[in-house]
Amino acid sequence: MNRPLVRMDEHRSKTRKEAGVYVIVERDRAMYVGRSRDLRRRLNDHLSSSISKAALAVRMARADTRLRANYKGERSARHLFDTNETFRASFNSATERIGAMHVRWVLEEDDVRQALLEIYAAVELETPFNSFRTH
Repeated sequence: MNRPLVRMDEHRSKTRKEAGVYVIVERDRAMYVGRSRDLRRRLNDHLSSSISKAALAVRMARADTRLRANYKGERSARHLFDTNETFRASFNSATERIGAMHVRWVLEEDDVRQALLEIYAAVELETPFNSFRTH
């Protein structure tokens, strides 16, 4: 990933609808690695106020509030956002924090190579918000 770092809230002028793997960086620490068939859309999702699109903000809010993930019922991100003021405030703070982070990416069309690169980068960079655990 030899592209220069770009602020998350300024990536729109640098990204297009291209497939690839990206790393989100805060200060000098890699925080999250992801992949997408449409980098611009996916990076926009991370800046979204929508609980269903902003996966990194949800993970950050869960870590901050120490609320374990559950995708149903009272522990779902949607339910927590709607009913738990602490979680909602943490989520909103996380989306603002992400906007000030930086991102770089590498273009990769092949889905398998994308998946392998995402996992490799997350392991090598020891990103705190990646999880490959199945539910």
